[in-house]
Amino acid sequence: MEDYKDLLRHGFDEYRDFINPLISERAALAGEPLKVIRTEEGRIATAKSDWIEDLHGTQAFGHKPAPIIQAM
Repeated sequence: MEDYKDLLRHGFDEYRDFINPLISERAALAGEPLKVIRTEEGRIATAKSDWIEDLHGTQAFGHKPAPIIQAM
């Protein structure tokens, strides 16, 4: 079995090849996908050395909830 990190690195490429090439084409045109190499303290590191704040799921708390804004 392949190392899980190798699977994570190539997962989207395999998605494009075997699952849905149209979605992956749209993503490429939009500047996606980001190749994530690690996460740390709620941030995502990409293969291009960019750091992105992981805000996925915050919409469940409503529009501009004060506790989340203060935490940021």
